[in-house]
Amino acid sequence: MRRWMAQIHGEMREMRMTIHRGFQDLVAAMAAQPHRPGGSVEGEVPGPSAAPPAPPEAPQHQRERGH
Repeated sequence: MRRWMAQIHGEMREMRMTIHRGFQDLVAAMAAQPHRPGGSVEGEVPGPSAAPPAPPEAPQHQRERGH
């Protein structure tokens, strides 16, 4: 049982180090990218700047006021 737990502990430590190195690589890659203030990677996104207004509620769904 102890050997199994030691093996699991070692595998978890290795997994944690792999994730840590991957995260460091990702941060380094992002830092190497040129900064584009105010823009996105995709460039200008077509479409309306705001969501369209919600459609009016159907009469059968409106609640009566004052009851």
